[in-house]
Order: sequence, then C-alpha cells, then structure tokens
Amino acid sequence: MPYLVDSLRNTSSRTPMLTYLSDLIKTARDSTLAGFERNRDPLLLPFKEDVLGVEVTNLKILAYRLPALDGLKGLVTTNALLTDEELRVIVLSVSEILESDISNEYIR
Repeated sequence: MPYLVDSLRNTSSRTPMLTYLSDLIKTARDSTLAGFERNRDPLLLPFKEDVLGVEVTNLKILAYRLPALDGLKGLVTTNALLTDEELRVIVLSVSEILESDISNEYIR
C-alpha cells in the first residue's frame, strides 16, 4: 500500500492508479465484512491517513474526481476504520466540490 500511495503522488496516470486503489479499499473492506479478518482491526488501518490524504487531494481535481469519490466511499463504508474527525473531513471535502459545481453551473 505505501508504494501505491507514493506512486499516486508522483505519476501522470492517476486515474487508473486511483481506480486500482479504490478496488483495493473495497477488497479490504469486503474481506472484513465476509469474516476473513474477524476480531481484527480493519486491514487499511495502518495506511488510512495516507490513503485518505490521496483521495481527498484528488477529489479536488476534476479529472480524478470520480475514482477519488469511489475510494472515499470504500473508506466510509469500512467498519471501524475512520474517526469522527476523518469523516468530518470527507463530508466537508465533498460539500466543497458540490458547492463549487453548483456555483460553476450558475456561472455558465
């Protein structure tokens, strides 16, 4: 996971990498839901700050918005992964892009 996060910071082909990261997030979430990792912390717990940072940062870039939203959805739906403060950051970030999109629609 650290290599993937570092690659996302230094690559020009972010969309496929973000899509791959989203798939990894959902796979880690689903393995916990399926009971493969019962009574353990979520698999992404050691990497959540880096992954959250990558997703929130790319959320602000229109070309990467959809895969970033998909990744954030995977993080949010992972049981016992995010703190209330991290959820607040996600909600505020998504609200900002929604408000920006609405403002841009009225300008056109």
